[in-house]
Amino acid sequence: MEGFYVILSGVLLLAIGLWLFKREKALHSVCTEQTTGRVEDIWRETEEKWQEDKDGKRYLEITDYYFPVFSYTVNGRNITVKSSVDSGHPRFSPGMPVTIFYNPGKEEQYYIAKESAGKKKMSYLAAIIGVALIGIGIAVMISE
Repeated sequence: MEGFYVILSGVLLLAIGLWLFKREKALHSVCTEQTTGRVEDIWRETEEKWQEDKDGKRYLEITDYYFPVFSYTVNGRNITVKSSVDSGHPRFSPGMPVTIFYNPGKEEQYYIAKESAGKKKMSYLAAIIGVALIGIGIAVMISE
């Protein structure tokens, strides 16, 4: 029965990986125009969580997440967007120029090549781990 749950986990990860890849590919297919924008700001969000160490002692864990805020101009209209991609440390600096690909029919829809590469890697990783788990689950079921 353990093999079944491993296969199920693998199928779920594979599906997530394929969904992420398909979503990113769809974004690339509509964001066909290119412009140069810049990093306006770095938005910091702080998460506080109580944790417990191996001795049962509680402590407060504080984690900062950084989201770049980009601005670009399309047809004389200034657009400012906060990235949905976070990181544990700032990957961009305010004032830094960035190449932005945007959707000419919906200018607020965009991607940054540097961020998009990370999303693709995550989709590949999820799919590869999913396939590996499916293989392991099949091997476990055969040996049961």
